[in-house]
Amino acid sequence: MTSAQFYANALAYDIAFSDRDFPDECHFLEWCLQHCGAAPATQARSFLEVAAGPARHAREFARRGWRSVALDLSAEMLHYAKQGAQREGVAIELAQADMADFAEAFGRFAAKFLLSDKCKQTWYYAHMDAPVKGQPWDPWRFVPPHTTTTDGDGCVHDGYYTRFFPDAIAKAFSLSGDPALLTRAREFWHYGSKRGYQRPRLSAGWDAVGRFANHVPPKDDEVLSTSRLFHEWAHPRRDTQPPEAVGDLAVVQLGAGRAEVTFTAPQDAGGGLVTRYRVKCAELPIVDYDAYDFARDDGKKRNFWRAVNLAGEPPPSKPGAKERFVVTGVPDRPALYFAVVSYDAAGNRSPLSVVATGRRD
Repeated sequence: MTSAQFYANALAYDIAFSDRDFPDECHFLEWCLQHCGAAPATQARSFLEVAAGPARHAREFARRGWRSVALDLSAEMLHYAKQGAQREGVAIELAQADMADFAEAFGRFAAKFLLSDKCKQTWYYAHMDAPVKGQPWDPWRFVPPHTTTTDGDGCVHDGYYTRFFPDAIAKAFSLSGDPALLTRAREFWHYGSKRGYQRPRLSAGWDAVGRFANHVPPKDDEVLSTSRLFHEWAHPRRDTQPPEAVGDLAVVQLGAGRAEVTFTAPQDAGGGLVTRYRVKCAELPIVDYDAYDFARDDGKKRNFWRAVNLAGEPPPSKPGAKERFVVTGVPDRPALYFAVVSYDAAGNRSPLSVVATGRRD
């Protein structure tokens, strides 16, 4: 049975994971919210389960009185989840969508924060915002013998956790075409694959293979966390240049969840075809992934991946043509910020457009 066949057989998938105690897991999540959440548990009563499959968690939270949303790419899984909720007499909302925004954002987050500048390894626990907002806590800066190294050489490490992240970062490259991500993914693989268990230094240099495709039960697997990285390096894109950024975006809110969008169709800098647009909106000014600084921008700007995805973008016109279309799914707010990006046939994403303010008359 292939992976696609397995995921299409929702019942088989549900049986395969039936040993889990979903009510107890949901109880733990509620406990975490109650004791560690910024808002009281009585106020935070909505739950989103991504890659939900049969939506066991969403159904359990719905049973507890929460508003529950289950998101999955598979129509078969969502249908199975709907039937399960109906049998149990609970109401859940279903959304068929991918996790591309999250996958790219997580890959970029890992690339930016999860490799210690001091020791070139990933921590067993990665703590953010403590004590500095927007920055990871790196204990190796303060604990001997790590304090005397500049690249991890001479202090004992295990590359096990570092080897988890190459493919997460390579996936972000696949979704955006940003070459810095592919370079960073290779850096994670280099430092992780060439540091064995409790070793004081790397086993080889940049051009050596290291741990290439091992599988060491029960959990040390260099195949699942490196296969995309190797594929992308072995199959370089012929077109590496993204489309130009849209410079004249204008938006008019029409009401009833709609807005009219106009701009000039961009040129693909790599000479290929622009194949699709993505329009988003937010209540705060939108900035691109790498331009967002959590410590500086929290509550003042919105990272592009967290902005609301709108629907209704048409296939792109020829470069220079005037695009004019209506998008739906616009939140009911008197004023919103809008931005658009475009993708070419190779999967390269353009820089963020100018941000337009759309006001409702």
